[in-house]
Amino acid sequence: MNFDPFYFPSGSHQLYGALHKPNGKVRGAAVLCAPFAEEQKTTYRACAQLAAALAKAGWFALQFDYRGTGDSSGAFSEFSPSAAAEDIRAAIDQVRERSGVGRVGLFGLRLGASFAAQLAESRDDIAWLAMWQPVTDGEEFFKLNVKRQMVRQMLIRAAGEKTGAEAQEAKATEQGDVIDLDGYPFARTACDELRHIALPTGHTPFNGPTLLVQVSTSDRRERAMQALANAWRLDDNFRVHVAEPFWNRIGLIDCSNLIDFTVECLRKQRFV
Repeated sequence: MNFDPFYFPSGSHQLYGALHKPNGKVRGAAVLCAPFAEEQKTTYRACAQLAAALAKAGWFALQFDYRGTGDSSGAFSEFSPSAAAEDIRAAIDQVRERSGVGRVGLFGLRLGASFAAQLAESRDDIAWLAMWQPVTDGEEFFKLNVKRQMVRQMLIRAAGEKTGAEAQEAKATEQGDVIDLDGYPFARTACDELRHIALPTGHTPFNGPTLLVQVSTSDRRERAMQALANAWRLDDNFRVHVAEPFWNRIGLIDCSNLIDFTVECLRKQRFV
């Protein structure tokens, strides 16, 4: 595959990146924003395949690991939404420098899509935004991950031991500032940031070309995705792709149809 692995700075951290390069005519450049924790692990292959497909279609495509994740430096407890935003900014600067492209597209999956959406409007060098099933309600996402941890605890702890979201947060307060979120040490301040994520009401929408893809086993539009599409006036740029929600599945899921669908949408809409 035609890509260059390298490390680049973000604050005091060194982030791992892989820049996929086009062989022919350059259409533009893109940064891929990964999801959170287990979802990042289960979707790494799909994101790499998307980066390769974007490169084949003419984009420089940078896939990278946030601080404290993958092959980047730092502990996972240093990860937070605000830290992720800083890392995405550093990734944008890197792909601009290495590609020579002035304006960069942002692709995001799940929580990575939420990060990308929040960041896009704050910069004037973002050419387009593409999102796969963004997290629209940070509070709900937080509670879901707490519930997953509760199930994990029920399988390994003695009956009768106190558990639940309230016990988790109380324990975090007593121990300092770290809470176990679905098996990952997450700073309490980072939890607060996560819980305040709200699309579309939490910030100004990106006013450039935007593609929203709902990935679900039904072609029925989900209420949260439709509300986001309505608020951002996406019209024909809101698409439903019927496929397995691969970010919470164990094992390899074939995402080739979704990837081809997304790249073709970007090409047809002349996202550059």
